[in-house]
Amino acid sequence: DYKFLKSKNGTTGLLLGARCTSGANFLIKKQTVIDSFFKRIGVSREFETGDASFDGACYLATDCAELHQVLTVQPKLRTAIKVILGFSGGGFTAKEIYCRNGRVWIKFDIDAYGINNEVNFIVRKLGHPLSSIVNAMVDLQKTGVRWRDYKLIHSPILSQNIKLPAWLERFS
Repeated sequence: DYKFLKSKNGTTGLLLGARCTSGANFLIKKQTVIDSFFKRIGVSREFETGDASFDGACYLATDCAELHQVLTVQPKLRTAIKVILGFSGGGFTAKEIYCRNGRVWIKFDIDAYGINNEVNFIVRKLGHPLSSIVNAMVDLQKTGVRWRDYKLIHSPILSQNIKLPAWLERFS
């Protein structure tokens, strides 16, 4: 499946998705300077796999210890994630991978206009890595893992009335 993200100014992005029956809830995105900063000052804590290239490039939002373990022991899964998040082509740049409500989605920003014919190009390039992620989540579900919504992980931080410096408030 795919769908274009639109605003009043036109197409703003693309979602490319695949059905995932695992019930998984997670977000994996390109790690930003802000993510690194918050980890460094202790506001956020992120699981590390021990693979420096993966840990430096990807930010994982989930508290599912079983997913952490799978990422640690499956280098092919880490590679599939890095391939997807490193994708830029056909007028699109991958920004994040997330799973909610029975679907794994790749979210893309648009680099250029006139992109409607490029979706098949992206599917050919990223279909296999996306399938690898879906299959890993289905296998993980078979172990009895219980998923929590990754968006709820941030709620305790937001409810603590932490006063951020003015220059950081725009990112919260």
